[in-house]
Formats: sequence, structure tokens, C-alpha cells
Amino acid sequence: MTLSEREKFIQHYCTLSTIRIILRKWKKQNKIQIVDEAEGLKKDVEAIRETRCRRLTEENVVGILDDLIEEAMLGGYVINDLLEDN
Repeated sequence: MTLSEREKFIQHYCTLSTIRIILRKWKKQNKIQIVDEAEGLKKDVEAIRETRCRRLTEENVVGILDDLIEEAMLGGYVINDLLEDN
């Protein structure tokens, strides 16, 4: 069984988002410098579409991102724990 384009996009997006969370924590600890996070996220989405999910339309991607945001909001406690400085 193979992953659908939607499932591939979600997997890669989640991986890159997790990396960005780690990088943000390192930035707070002055271990690295992040120039423009929004531009980096846009490039991530474009790279996923161009390399792994070519058949997804812009509307598909917007819908997926909306669904992911809604799920993150509903599961906010887990996300907040990841983002908190310990």
C-alpha cells in the first residue's frame, strides 16, 4: 500500500514543521539564527509540492493546511507542551 498525495504532503509538512520547532528552540538559546520563518515555510510547501506531491493543486494544499491548523488548534495542549521552554 502506498501513501496518497495528501498523506505524503502531510508527512513531509509535519516533519518540516517539527524541524522548525526545534530550530526555534535553538534560536531562543542563541545557538542559531533564523532570518524569515514565514518565507522558510512558504519554501517548504513549494518544495514538497514540486518534489513529492506534484498532483496537488493550490486549493488542495490550502485545504490540507486548514485541516492541519484546525487539528493543531483542537490538540493545542500537546503543541503547547512542545513549544514551551522547559
